[in-house]
Amino acid sequence: LSRFHDAYVSAMTVDNWRASYRDFLSEGYNYNVSHFAGGDPTMRLSKGAHSVFAGVFIQKLPTDLWCYQQVIHDLRPTYVVDLGSSQGGSAVWFASMLKLFEIPGGKVISVDLGLEQAYWLSKRRAE
Repeated sequence: LSRFHDAYVSAMTVDNWRASYRDFLSEGYNYNVSHFAGGDPTMRLSKGAHSVFAGVFIQKLPTDLWCYQQVIHDLRPTYVVDLGSSQGGSAVWFASMLKLFEIPGGKVISVDLGLEQAYWLSKRRAE
């Protein structure tokens, strides 16, 4: 885990991190892509909260995905643990990156408290 943290942090400057998360973590920001709790939907789109990968919503900022792909490329992990998978978009994305970088035996372990939004994942796998 410390290797992941070091690689992730070295890819970003403190100013970049603050700029990326200032609005995303602000009070009142609704980060759940399942609902619109009011407000302008284009604001959420501009913050990356409604990103789509392979037809599935993914609750990751595009800048984070860029950093993750660099970490996966550099460290070549056999396992990726995805905590808080919601609809499963990030699990599909991580599996695709493991396949893209031809990491032998690469697997994604995806965990969430409620998987009702990701019911379709039990029938689909990125092989």
